[in-house]
Amino acid sequence: MARMRAAAVLGIVLAALAFGILCSAVSALARDERGWLSGLILLATPSFLFYAAVQAADIPMALYILITVALLQFADAWPQLRQPMLILAGLSAGFAGWTKNEGLLFVLAVLGSHLLSFALLRAWRALANNLLMISLGLAPMLIVLLRFKFFLAVFENPVETFGYVSSVQRHVEILRGFFDQAKSFGGTWNTGGVHPGVILGVFTLLYAKPIRKISPTSLSLIFLIVSMIGGFFLVYLFSGFHHVGGYISGSLDRLFLQLWPASLFIVATLPTQGYRETDA
Repeated sequence: MARMRAAAVLGIVLAALAFGILCSAVSALARDERGWLSGLILLATPSFLFYAAVQAADIPMALYILITVALLQFADAWPQLRQPMLILAGLSAGFAGWTKNEGLLFVLAVLGSHLLSFALLRAWRALANNLLMISLGLAPMLIVLLRFKFFLAVFENPVETFGYVSSVQRHVEILRGFFDQAKSFGGTWNTGGVHPGVILGVFTLLYAKPIRKISPTSLSLIFLIVSMIGGFFLVYLFSGFHHVGGYISGSLDRLFLQLWPASLFIVATLPTQGYRETDA
């Protein structure tokens, strides 16, 4: 009984942390009511509350992804704190890697999106420094994780065949599954509620403004979300299941949920991406 209570309290605490960090992080950059509004959108997502109540590991994953994204943006907003923020972002990404297997995809996405965006904008010096600081933060958890994977975990080959990759039918099945899960994301489709994506769209229209110049970090965060969704697609594509429809319907909603708080943060703070503390 005590263990059940402890697990329930932990689930509530993690969900509350995600809400609090989202609100405070957005407010720190936007300095207006967007912080509370983004938090309310998160609370208006029924699946977030449901998975928090059942102590699903997707909630801490969402929390670590949100923290990583927020710290990366903070490092860009306050240059005098850049190095410690980047190290902490790497540490948070390492925690995500330890929490679930898709956390390893997140680690690769963080590094890859950073490399791509800074290279496209030719910010070579900042790229080298950022990757070094993020790697320093990643190192402790990555060492523990790799040691566990190689010496303690039972190896299971997630890819049983490459024959599915060339199947057009499989690609269509995955795309159909993505559409169905995106349509029902949040658990509102069958309950008469408003889809979280609609609320986010209205929120975006309220605060949208032209972005004349995007920072490498903000661009990397957009690439990060896109690369994570692309990674999910590849996981299903290379899966050993002959038909992946059931696999997608039982897992993709939770994978989307892992990215949801971070996506809210990115959308809410993108118009402020040029902000610097010295501008205040």
